Amino acid sequence: MPAAPAGATLATLYLGVLPSAAGFVVWGYAVARLTVTAATAALYLVPVTALVVAYVWLGETPGLVEYLGGAVTLAGVALLDSRPRSGRPGGDRTARDASGAVPARSTARG
Repeated sequence: MPAAPAGATLATLYLGVLPSAAGFVVWGYAVARLTVTAATAALYLVPVTALVVAYVWLGETPGLVEYLGGAVTLAGVALLDSRPRSGRPGGDRTARDASGAVPARSTARG
């Protein structure tokens, strides 16, 4: 590392901090506030976002394969989002005890 150029060292630090560490922090934040299904479905938007960034920042023109890949990705997200909420794992928000049973409701008024 001491013989590496400063640009290479800074690029390595950048790759270690922003895409890696910040990505995990954002992922943890999303999972803590969304259902795992919704957070995981958001991961399918990564290729589409990369396509837009490559076009805007790098001036790359997407080809047919990139457009098809983006369409397949968005179709997958739409398919996940179109399922009924009760059919999704974790979609039933009923309180359960440790055994998985729904506790009986109390009739006492407080």
